[in-house]
Amino acid sequence: MVEDGDAPGIPGYVSVREAAEIINVSESRLYEFIREKRLPRYKVGNTLVLAQADLEAFKRNPTGRLRKSPPKWRAYRGGGKLFTTEMQVRIRPGERERLLKKLEAIRKEEWHTLTGSIARYILLDRAAIDTLTILLMWKDSEMPDQDIHEQELAAFRAELADAVDWDTAQISEKDGIIYT
Repeated sequence: MVEDGDAPGIPGYVSVREAAEIINVSESRLYEFIREKRLPRYKVGNTLVLAQADLEAFKRNPTGRLRKSPPKWRAYRGGGKLFTTEMQVRIRPGERERLLKKLEAIRKEEWHTLTGSIARYILLDRAAIDTLTILLMWKDSEMPDQDIHEQELAAFRAELADAVDWDTAQISEKDGIIYT
């Protein structure tokens, strides 16, 4: 196999390792692009190099199939409504990393799946990095009774209580009107 050392000091060219970092893929994925002839490579001694200009022009294919036309808006009708709970909560100072680890554990262990929920999103605010938004969705036909719903939400909130400030949280319940 060709060595993957540093590029031999040729201006405008980089090694496979550097190229992978530039386009944010693994080295093995970069080798796939080379085999598929999506990226040209050059051999200098025992080292493969890629032109920086080729990397700048390289465009990865999007995952999945692109929509040719966006779906039309539809209205929720009786028997098919959507209910959401949106919670905006502040992350306690110094707790962000621990919170992210806790959320990863919740995901891996499949805790707090919330009976009947069809979507659960936990989002970090790009502008206010100390803010977390939790968006939970249910269809009316899948919504558990009120007691179970409240118990599960309370358990979820208790799980995160040491890392977020529920006292200042903004919580709102919403009904869907239109969707795609």
